[in-house]
Amino acid sequence: MIYYPLSAAINFLGSLYLGFFVLSKNKKSPLNITFSLFAFSVAFWGFGYFFWQIASQKENALFWVQVLMVGAILIPVFFFHFILCLLRLYDEKKNILIAAYLLSAFFLISDLTPFFVKEVAERSFFKFWPVPGPLFHPYLMVFIALIIYSHLLMFQTMAKTSLGRLKNQIKYIFIGTFFGFLGGTTNFLLWYNVPFPPIGNGLVMLYVAFTTYAIIKHRLMSIETVIQKGILYGGISVLVLTAYAAAAYFLHGLNYIWVNAILVLALATAYNPLLKGFQYLIDVVFYRERYDYQKTLREISYKISTQLRLEDLTSLIVSTFVHTMRVSEISFLILDKEKGRFRSIPAPVIECQSSYKQIEIDIESPIAKYLQESKDVLLLEELEDEIAKLESYAGKDGKKLDDLFGVKFEIEKLGTELWVPILSQDILIGIISLGYKLSGDMYSTEDMVLLMTLANQTAVALENARLYEEVLLVKNYTQDILEAMVSGVATIDMRGNIVTFNPAAEKITDLNAKEVIGKNYSEVFSKKSPLSQIIGSALSGRQMRNHETSIVAGKKGLVPISLNSSALVDANGKRSGIIFSMSDLTEMKSLEGKVRQADKIGALGTMAAGMAHEIKNPLSSMKVLSQLLPIKYEDTEFRQKFIEIMPREILRIDRIVESLLGFARAATPKFTMIDLNKIIDDDVRYFNDQAKTAGVKIITAYADIPQIEGDSDQLSQVFSNLILNALQAMPEGGEIKIKTREGKKIENILQTVEVEVSDSGHGISGENIKKLFDPFFTTKYAGTGLGLTITHSIIDGHRGLIDVSSKAGRGTTFIVTLPVSQELV
Repeated sequence: MIYYPLSAAINFLGSLYLGFFVLSKNKKSPLNITFSLFAFSVAFWGFGYFFWQIASQKENALFWVQVLMVGAILIPVFFFHFILCLLRLYDEKKNILIAAYLLSAFFLISDLTPFFVKEVAERSFFKFWPVPGPLFHPYLMVFIALIIYSHLLMFQTMAKTSLGRLKNQIKYIFIGTFFGFLGGTTNFLLWYNVPFPPIGNGLVMLYVAFTTYAIIKHRLMSIETVIQKGILYGGISVLVLTAYAAAAYFLHGLNYIWVNAILVLALATAYNPLLKGFQYLIDVVFYRERYDYQKTLREISYKISTQLRLEDLTSLIVSTFVHTMRVSEISFLILDKEKGRFRSIPAPVIECQSSYKQIEIDIESPIAKYLQESKDVLLLEELEDEIAKLESYAGKDGKKLDDLFGVKFEIEKLGTELWVPILSQDILIGIISLGYKLSGDMYSTEDMVLLMTLANQTAVALENARLYEEVLLVKNYTQDILEAMVSGVATIDMRGNIVTFNPAAEKITDLNAKEVIGKNYSEVFSKKSPLSQIIGSALSGRQMRNHETSIVAGKKGLVPISLNSSALVDANGKRSGIIFSMSDLTEMKSLEGKVRQADKIGALGTMAAGMAHEIKNPLSSMKVLSQLLPIKYEDTEFRQKFIEIMPREILRIDRIVESLLGFARAATPKFTMIDLNKIIDDDVRYFNDQAKTAGVKIITAYADIPQIEGDSDQLSQVFSNLILNALQAMPEGGEIKIKTREGKKIENILQTVEVEVSDSGHGISGENIKKLFDPFFTTKYAGTGLGLTITHSIIDGHRGLIDVSSKAGRGTTFIVTLPVSQELV
């Protein structure tokens, strides 16, 4: 039958691998060493069993029986040694162990003789089955005695130990051993002519695998899970093997390959459904409470990772563990970096608040350091077991023991059993501390894995909560800034939807933020509105800086505003929207008007004083002459002077009056669309003859500029004054250069044009340049001092600017800046 060599091969390969695997985990541990020897003995037994089953000659069969009996002789003594190490009874039972090894050595020697195995003969199910010799019977008694004694020791230790972990481990190893040795001992029945096939060979490997898993995990609760799986897989295996054996017994055609293949295929197909069914029954019937809370914890895992508020996260964690896992108490600690401590989050207001424990530990405390280094759960009983193991080893690590004692002392002081680290990027950022289970059960390996999963989800939730708090803080901070700003601010996404609209923007536009936020800007502002045009331009990538315009704002009517727009970009540098700010210029325009009015009144006062002074001088001369006229009328020389002085003084008064009239006319410009280049060129032609006479060359450079809004007569007067001043500054000849050019642009829209008038004359001193635009200030003989004052007034009336720069001996340059449209300023 194929089952027996196949199961033997599996036992050999699996046991050999597991033995080496366990040994590689800790080559110095007596527990690992003895278990590995136990596994190797099972492997040796499986090795001999395989070749025995496939032997075709009687002599070969006998040889391989003797080989497999080597493993069978060593199995009980190595198992006994393993149990003594597990229960820490080696020193106490050392003599018994030595006796067991001596007996095993004796049986090994006798295995080479017919006293142990006489021969092989045909039995009910096998062609070559061993016939026991006289020494086989005492061997079997020793085998049974060591197995029973090992179980008795486990039972006694379990009854008197106070360590829950060790008690549970012994309990479930005791149960698990039943399946392993029950499967192996089915081989002995045929030795005594009991007609029952050794169908339990498949269970041997299961016991080895489960026990190995328990040792490697080094968790006290692991055995419970392992044995649970052992019951599951053992039950399924027994069921499948029984079905196979029954088929082998009743179907004589099983020797044919095709019948065997069909049977194996049918059993393989039924294996998974049976496995799931048994799993469900074991979970529900034997582990109902644990099944329910582990299922609930898995479901709650996702909810934990989605919490954004720390209070909600704490409430969920506390209620989950108290109500679902039914722990006696819980504490949820997070790292306070500023104070260097792990502190319990304030207790949430929930029904299980009495189970929430407020504790705190230092970041350098033994518990915190242990969790940071191990990055694994910390259980008090595991810690005690680890301390006991270290104390029993020769050459024990004193520093490590001191550290573990420090951890144990702190845990006992705080009064909780289980500590679960919460790690973010391998840094300990929080701790969940749990008390004992109210059910009295121990924490299993599955509990540990699940708790670490929950801790990982909690780490994500803590990071989310931290980011949420930061975002909330930034949002509130930004909101406070927006609400406090006197400028209106609005943000718009790339689809044109309004995202923010601060109170100042509400006040300026006379719109309600609640009504506009979320709407598209085209629904809020009309197409003709400057705001709609500017937003559309900004979304297309054109930005605006200090753009002055006017909007219609509800009941307030026309409101002058200044606008700025800019693009918003995300972390990847991709445009995500725009932001624009607006400032209400109503008060500023009003102040500008008042300032202009005040300037005019001040200038008028200055002019009145200057005019009085300027007119008084010629009037004084005229008064003196008129008084002397009756007396000196006959004086020919006097009359001649009278004829010369009187018209001259009258002409002087006339010029002053004309200048004043020109200043008055400059205050009220009449705007039309004009060609600035033509106006300047007309002025240049007017002064050409005078320039040639004075030896001055006028050089012009006109740019291609658009027509602008202005008063042609007033601007002609401006450039006439500037050209005349330049001519008068160069009595010995020189050059006058006149240039026109484009000025400031916004979004490729020309806002201003510039005119530059420069001469190569004597220049103006720094002291005089400050007074240049003051009324009646002049450095020329017979000048009124009103020419540049009128020029400045005209430029100001056009909402333009005039700048002057000069260096003594190098000439003077005037730059006049004029808006293209009066609506753009």
